[in-house]
Amino acid sequence: MMAFTILMLFPILPLTIVALVFDLGFAPPPVTPLLPWKSLLVGLLLGLTFLLLMFDYVDAHLFQRINPIALPEKIAIRLHFLAMLASFGMFWLHWRKRRNLPPPKVEIRL
Repeated sequence: MMAFTILMLFPILPLTIVALVFDLGFAPPPVTPLLPWKSLLVGLLLGLTFLLLMFDYVDAHLFQRINPIALPEKIAIRLHFLAMLASFGMFWLHWRKRRNLPPPKVEIRL
């Protein structure tokens, strides 16, 4: 859990804030070629910390120890997974936009 917290707070939180600032249009010119890859980088780092979080969850639940933070950890896992999927989704949408592909479309027919 300590490795998850350290990796989540120190490199990912500032990287996410920087990505948000770059999305608002405050990117310096030398960084602009790397902007399409920012969501992928955030997603990969979130994936790394997600693996650490899942390791802690499996370790705490398979060895029959008392886990006082079971409910908050389950909520954190779900929110973390959602953030990771959203980051990969943003990368996919930016990739489609760069290739001039139409936006994805979902149709439901009854």
